[in-house]
Amino acid sequence: MVNSLGNQYFSYNNKIEPASVQEKTTESKGVSSYDSRQNLEQLSFGAFWKSRLFNNNVSSPDDKQMYSEIEKSLDRETKANFDKLTDTGIILQRNSNDGSSVLENLYKILKNPRHDGLETSKILSQTINTLANPHIITQSFGDIPPEKMRDVVLARGVNGNNQPPENTFSLEDTNVTASSCCVAASVEFSLAHKKPAEFARMVEGLTSQNPEIKTKVQLDKITDKPADSLSILDDFKTDYKLLDWNTAEVTIKPDKNAIIRAQIQNDFKDPNERSSVDVMMQSALMNLGSEDAYNSLVDKRFGPLSTNNEGLTEFEKTFVETIVNNESKISLTYQIVDDNQRIVGYNYDFNAVQKQLIDSLNGGSDVIIGITEADESNRIIGGHEITVIGYQQDADGKVVFTVNDTDDDTNMPITVSASELIPKIHHAGIPTKLVNLPPQEEIGYQILQEYNNMKTQPEEQAGIPI
Repeated sequence: MVNSLGNQYFSYNNKIEPASVQEKTTESKGVSSYDSRQNLEQLSFGAFWKSRLFNNNVSSPDDKQMYSEIEKSLDRETKANFDKLTDTGIILQRNSNDGSSVLENLYKILKNPRHDGLETSKILSQTINTLANPHIITQSFGDIPPEKMRDVVLARGVNGNNQPPENTFSLEDTNVTASSCCVAASVEFSLAHKKPAEFARMVEGLTSQNPEIKTKVQLDKITDKPADSLSILDDFKTDYKLLDWNTAEVTIKPDKNAIIRAQIQNDFKDPNERSSVDVMMQSALMNLGSEDAYNSLVDKRFGPLSTNNEGLTEFEKTFVETIVNNESKISLTYQIVDDNQRIVGYNYDFNAVQKQLIDSLNGGSDVIIGITEADESNRIIGGHEITVIGYQQDADGKVVFTVNDTDDDTNMPITVSASELIPKIHHAGIPTKLVNLPPQEEIGYQILQEYNNMKTQPEEQAGIPI
């Protein structure tokens, strides 16, 4: 359910130095078989593949054929991660929107043509390696080498369907040093972490010759009233069609310039930069949240729902989570911020916030949160989106959370104490079923009232970059 309980809407895009929240950083991002989901002993690399398949119920003739063809196409490092997906059972998971499995979608990546300029072997390897360790996902842009500058010059002024013509850009604007894709990268991470089959399905569609993916969404996951849900879909310029009274088929597409960025990363990716898969996924999610008005070349969004052209607002983030997961989410605003961007209080006490995070994690959901950095006067000077993925509690009841940050240049999760993290949280996406909402007949009004407030806020309050 798209909802936001709070009185200010911010764009989350600015980098906060990792040391402000984390207790450790380790190695740089890259291909790794580290898995935060399970701590299993690594099986022998040379294990007989038929035994591996049968031990994990990959026994149907079709599955064995797909597995064999994929395995034969992989380099040694990717094969180790492919084996790991088999050993942990991830390869057979069907937690996708259409019920297809990880294995089936990897096979489609192998067999169906990829978009021009994207190599099948690289897209397949990137997908497998990301599923084996979602912490390698990063939001860091790559540079544009001289060999690709012609493509960028020709793309100048080519904007999305809903970008005004004056929003052209200079070549200097393409030098993106601070990515605004933390929301999109966090959603991408959560998909790889919790719904690997859907992640693989989206990669297959978004890197295909016709880069798009269709996903079914229940209207009552957006709001409890179909007409209100359709109004929100329309306001977000969403490409959809109704399948029945409560189901819409939404088409998610990257912006027109995303393929240029993806092709550059295909040929010129440096360490700690986004992969081609990251580019297409994050561009599609940014485009979905910014009313089909994102431009990958300059990492800017336009659209009517935010007066700031970087990042996504809290409401837009919740909309993206709801559509991609077909799950009712509510964005709870924890910090009270005055007109001078100073934190002056909290809507929930410490224990209530900690309980909401723990209840969400115990229910199987990652929690994407917006954190703020404030100066000595408590004025917000920066904001960032990260994902809470686990927690530990000691004998004294003190909680330490495990989080993923797509902008910290590490390929492992980090840990931070609840006492340090919770005061920094501006908002969190919580499953609606865990929140004590008003009676059902009031929810639709509350959602639209908050939505309308967000659309009509003066420029100095709406979409403030923090």
